[in-house]
Amino acid sequence: MRTTVQPETPGYRHYFKSVTTGRRLLDQLTAPPMNVPYSVALRRLQGVLIGPDGRQTCVVVTLADEAIGEFRDVLGRGGDGWLQIQRRPGVLFQALQACGIELDKVHLGGPPVDNVAIDEEGERTLLRLAGVVAERVLLPALLAGPLGRVFRPRSKRKALPPSAGEAVMAEAR
Repeated sequence: MRTTVQPETPGYRHYFKSVTTGRRLLDQLTAPPMNVPYSVALRRLQGVLIGPDGRQTCVVVTLADEAIGEFRDVLGRGGDGWLQIQRRPGVLFQALQACGIELDKVHLGGPPVDNVAIDEEGERTLLRLAGVVAERVLLPALLAGPLGRVFRPRSKRKALPPSAGEAVMAEAR
């Protein structure tokens, strides 16, 4: 069964050089001119593109050169977490969703995926750090500084007695 997908982002096809699945490769091996028996073809692909149960498969996506500067738009998981900037999922995840694939079961690999994962986690870490800085540095500074005057009770300060050195200096004048 083939599914044609149209993700929300127009013109997504130029990001992908090729897309194939274990099922598609199995069909190619068992069809003419190869005509490999189904059981033999299945055994050859198990552990590579087809899972040990004979049903689970994978999608192998080769990115085109046009995707190099757009990894986040292509492979990003999107964001809806705590302190995370709201981003739409990349076009690959949109396509997987349109095919009915549960995104929490999707595992990606390769250097572009690593780049996006590092970028997204770095952004989350910076946002968390900004929250900690605001909580532990800025808020106390504001309360101790200009805003602190509003909350401090007004009291008459008593003059401290002069130190011995100040007293001697005062007498010498």
